[in-house]
Amino acid sequence: MAVGNEAEAINSNKEETVSRKLKHRHLFQVVCIWCGVKIRDDKEQDTTGVCLKCFYRILSNHLQSQKKVAYGEFVSDR
Repeated sequence: MAVGNEAEAINSNKEETVSRKLKHRHLFQVVCIWCGVKIRDDKEQDTTGVCLKCFYRILSNHLQSQKKVAYGEFVSDR
């Protein structure tokens, strides 16, 4: 009996592997538009994205390029 259960378990594992591979065929890789690293798999082909490393680099550059407000610049003289 144990041999039959093992064979069934092996067959079910093979079926799961085959079904995962079939699902994986229909997935597209989403890569970072800045550095090209793979972010995730997606079902749509036209999906774009930015990885977290590049996102924080862009955010940091943006925040550093903003004008730094001096204390009291917009305070009235009254």
